[in-house]
Amino acid sequence: MKLIIADNTLESYQGHSFAYCESIKREAEKQGIDVTILATQNVNPEVKTILNAVPFFKYSFFHSFPEPWFLGFFPDRIINHYYPLWNYYLRNKMLAAEMKGVLPFCPPQEDCIILFPNFTYNDFKGIVDTAEITKNNPNIHIAAVQHFTSRINLHTSKFPNRYYERVFNYLNKSIHQNRIHLFSDSTQLTEEYKKYTPKHLTVLPIPHTSDSLQTVQETPEKIIIGYMGDARTNKGFHLLPEALDAVKQNNPNHKLEFHIQANIRNKNEWQASQAGALLNNRTGTHCYSTALNENEYKKLMNLIDIFVLPYTLDYYHSQTSGVFSEARSLGKVTVATRGSWMADEINENGGGILCSPEDPKDIGDSISKAITNYSLLKKEALKAEKNWNEFHNVGNYFKILTETIFSKSP
Repeated sequence: MKLIIADNTLESYQGHSFAYCESIKREAEKQGIDVTILATQNVNPEVKTILNAVPFFKYSFFHSFPEPWFLGFFPDRIINHYYPLWNYYLRNKMLAAEMKGVLPFCPPQEDCIILFPNFTYNDFKGIVDTAEITKNNPNIHIAAVQHFTSRINLHTSKFPNRYYERVFNYLNKSIHQNRIHLFSDSTQLTEEYKKYTPKHLTVLPIPHTSDSLQTVQETPEKIIIGYMGDARTNKGFHLLPEALDAVKQNNPNHKLEFHIQANIRNKNEWQASQAGALLNNRTGTHCYSTALNENEYKKLMNLIDIFVLPYTLDYYHSQTSGVFSEARSLGKVTVATRGSWMADEINENGGGILCSPEDPKDIGDSISKAITNYSLLKKEALKAEKNWNEFHNVGNYFKILTETIFSKSP
């Protein structure tokens, strides 16, 4: 069998693309499966070498095409209405055009899976068109994994989303839909996307997890509090300065240290930039302003005792978090937003404290509760770790992926 991972987010160590691809590639090759990873054309040389990735996609997952010149003659409300449609059209068209280059990587006589680890409506029509591109080889199956909600803003987003309706209607009418297999990484997302298609989305494990290196349940002499991942407002990064002030005020007798991954990908988010500047000037606070490589990232993950994930509910009411999954798999104590996907796991299995969304004072108070109750929470987290890793591991990921695809093959 051949596995082709077509990841137009894979460019550097930023995000979880590298860890996701690396873990799946490692497991597949262990099973004797040939793997090709298609990355962006600007893929980091070190990442390219480690994964033996092919520089493939000219237009990345994050690319936005410039608005057409004639829209400049119209009022902003017209531009705001038509530009997303223009970008949607071009993104899907360009992805389909680029995927014509996948054919030389596909073996003619054996089973082949083309795995798209991420998609939004800007990619999905192009993914469906990949089935048309490969129609002469019935052994090729397309697998698309959804990590993202279609309802970005709970207060203002119209639901169902018209763009997702458009692309899923395209899938529902496709004569190739039996070779297209849909997956998500949470039951919440699977339920959400039932609004768009009768095709079932199978829940896949989150594959980039690790076994815990710790068994100690007692409160350490110095507690390390950490924030990992992109420094973005939808992840609550801008709330950290005020929240950490509250932690220091609440815990004058505790030895505390803060480690903050402050790599700001979107430079237009002034709140994140302002928070990064404030955090950089604090004693006992270590900020990491660039993306960490694999070893640096794992080292920092193991160092942190309490993970802070103050994500907003606009995205994370159903959307998953790789950082939370990794922290969970390591038996770490977590502070997460009430009402989020992460909150469901904490409510069910413990090992964390829930905070109010977008409330820095309550985030700080919740971190303080985690410090005070650390020994009990750590015990719960280590127990939850075992349950988590029974499902969320790359072996289980690959088993569910392949069994779902080939058990449904015509």
